[in-house]
Amino acid sequence: MSGSIARATYVLIIISLVLSSQASANYAYQFCWSGGDGVSGPVSFWDDSFFSCSNIDYYSSPVGITLYLQTIEHAIDTSFIGVIHAVSSDIDSDGDNDIIGSSLDLGTICWWENQNGSGTSWIKHTVVDDYESPRLIHCADINDDGYLDILCPSYSLQLITWWENVDGTGTDWIRHTIDTWYSSPDCITSGYINDDEYLDVIGESCFGDKITWWENYDGTGINWIEHTIEEYYERPRFVCTGDINNDGYIDVISASTWMRVFSWWNNVDGTGSSWLIDTVGVSSDKPVGVHSEDINNDGYLDIIGTDVNAGLVMWWENSGTPHVSWAAHGIDELDGARYIHSGDITGNGSMDILVTSTDANTVKWWENSDTSPGVIWIPHTVDSDYAGARGAYLDDINGDGNMDILAVARETEEISWWDVISYSSVGTLESSILEVSELPDWQSFEWISSETPGTSIVFQLRSSNDPVNMGPWSDTLYSPCGLEGIISDSTAYFQYKAILSTIHSLSGPNLVSVTVTWDPLGIPVNDSLYFELLPIVPNPARLCPLLRFTIPATSLVEAMVYDCSGKLIDLKCFGLMESGYHECLLGEYLPGVYFCRLNTDRASESRKFIVID
Repeated sequence: MSGSIARATYVLIIISLVLSSQASANYAYQFCWSGGDGVSGPVSFWDDSFFSCSNIDYYSSPVGITLYLQTIEHAIDTSFIGVIHAVSSDIDSDGDNDIIGSSLDLGTICWWENQNGSGTSWIKHTVVDDYESPRLIHCADINDDGYLDILCPSYSLQLITWWENVDGTGTDWIRHTIDTWYSSPDCITSGYINDDEYLDVIGESCFGDKITWWENYDGTGINWIEHTIEEYYERPRFVCTGDINNDGYIDVISASTWMRVFSWWNNVDGTGSSWLIDTVGVSSDKPVGVHSEDINNDGYLDIIGTDVNAGLVMWWENSGTPHVSWAAHGIDELDGARYIHSGDITGNGSMDILVTSTDANTVKWWENSDTSPGVIWIPHTVDSDYAGARGAYLDDINGDGNMDILAVARETEEISWWDVISYSSVGTLESSILEVSELPDWQSFEWISSETPGTSIVFQLRSSNDPVNMGPWSDTLYSPCGLEGIISDSTAYFQYKAILSTIHSLSGPNLVSVTVTWDPLGIPVNDSLYFELLPIVPNPARLCPLLRFTIPATSLVEAMVYDCSGKLIDLKCFGLMESGYHECLLGEYLPGVYFCRLNTDRASESRKFIVID
């Protein structure tokens, strides 16, 4: 890259093309490559496919490409029947992280000893084998003896239970009941709710519709006092804690699947006796997963969450004290997104997000930018065939100082962890050959990308009048530029090659989109029109996105814009429009994920687009 760009800590090249129906320049635009390779062309426009690639991840996201990130899967157990959840903690006090898991079908809780500390050799130990329908596991030192204990609710027995790790070796366990009648609990966690230096327990009752904390009365974990945080909160499924308003007191966060809302409860005076509920955000269908984390590195805990039915992964930005307010940000879509966790996988100081989807059988994580955290997310698919994926968790499993990925596959009875190794140092992608329908005067080639120091994206181009013989590639382009002297005018076929590179193992560049423009020197020859809503550009957009479409006959045309909750936020009535190709600007919208539906007298079609800060 040029010296000025290379010195920047963050590179985001935004090319704003002022394109209207009266402009003389034509253009082709590509932002999606997820359809895969094998399409050599010629093509009349770039869709979601391309010709070939090497060491490129094009499949993890519907928008953009990055370098291939190598991960290695390690099996912990391949026959743990009915597995539903797993976490990691140092159970035997030997300095490395072990794995703890629950089996819904067997009524069993087990832990796997990380025998050599590298996560390649495991010894299975049973904690309990007669605990009906155990749900999510949590580990903490409940009695403050220096050893990590295990907590787990029983959904059908309606129990809240913890097992004391007697001598810190994981071989001797004493069972203690916290609550003997707590309706259908899914998830419990721990925190210092009343600031007495004894670790308390927090849980949710799915069918009891309430949020509760249990006071560890004398710090032994034997005597518990139940306190209600919220007595009417329909169908909560997950619960977590964090100091949301930075007052030094631990607050509580959950999501209601029936009320379609994410909420937090302010621990007003730090005693756990006074709670104020506040809405974090409203979800469109069925919010499930929730976790607290400082996503944008501003010192305030934000909220991340999933909507399993809408297939959304989101985060809400905490404005900070004294009056907390929330700004919603869409991260991505993943069908059936359920479990969510966070951690710094890349080691860049910004928290990444891990999600598992039971419906899509997918384990996936999103890389958070270190220089613009919470704005740009690079998706990475770990496994798209992990049957019944559940239990997203991040921790250092092999002791190398880097975060690893832990998940379970309920359908295939597996518990696995993945070592995130490194990006490929160089990757290339060759586009499909573009055919323009008029003789062109090639104008410019531009791209949108994000690059941190030590990473780069450059291009080579070529054009020809023979798609079978495209000729040699041009000199390397290090920044967007005009095409005079780079490729020949009056050549009807065009192709680009993207070259991505990095010198870092866990930091790679991200290509968002490419655009080539030209002035037509001839008359278009394609006069066969049909209704089509083309991809909205730019995508992601900062200002007003551009709507592009063709209609085969004179029609009344309108565009309806919905946010990710399904709420109609804008209606554009364009009136009676003649047949042909049209471009219309949409409005200015807050950052987030949107859907535009274009309606005519005879047809309608929808497109998704993203607005960023």
